[in-house]
Amino acid sequence: MKNFYLLSIALFSFNFVNAQNAILSSNELTTDTIQKSISDFQADSLIKVNWANPDLNILDVSTSSEFISGHLINANNIDYFATNFNTQISNLDRNLLYLIYCKAGGRSLPTFNLMVSLHFRELYLMNDGFNQWKFDGFPFVTGIVSNNEKNSAIGKTNIIVYPNPANSKITIELNAMLDDNTISIINLNGQELIKKQISITKFEIDINKLPCGIYFVKVKSKNGIEAAKFVKN
Repeated sequence: MKNFYLLSIALFSFNFVNAQNAILSSNELTTDTIQKSISDFQADSLIKVNWANPDLNILDVSTSSEFISGHLINANNIDYFATNFNTQISNLDRNLLYLIYCKAGGRSLPTFNLMVSLHFRELYLMNDGFNQWKFDGFPFVTGIVSNNEKNSAIGKTNIIVYPNPANSKITIELNAMLDDNTISIINLNGQELIKKQISITKFEIDINKLPCGIYFVKVKSKNGIEAAKFVKN
């Protein structure tokens, strides 16, 4: 009986440790999750620093007629009132970066909450929607979405950042020297924290004073804006 009791304790301990490890593993998968509400000004900054980022997905959940009357450049439309709306959202890639909005904010908020519950990794909800975006004078287009809406002058990124994640310094390499180069380090709120004029294609930037988090290296040139994301540990 005593041996049975000891065996039961051992099995319980083994299962408990395994359960704890499973929970830890699950948490580790979501440590880089970002889910936040932002203003239209912050959304504009987010789009600019991610313009060359293939993971950026601007999601408009207005009706199709509202979408045709005006939407953000390069936005994709999923009608909130479609009968298969939840299925369409569930089928999206959870590892992409999503900026979510609608006409005035009433439909984008429950969409944002749905995507949070589905464990999408990087979500930004644009408060007050397209109406506020348009009122504040940000660019938009009308008509059916085109695959060529994104500025063709901004192609494959020319920026390489390493190590990533980084602790105190990052090395930045440019595939080619661009005219009028300005390098900026920007946080998720669109704030420019470091700005440098550069004249070489490989250089280091000290990030020791930056708080831990996610940042973007932005290259501004005559050809447009390119960006690369890195993590400061």
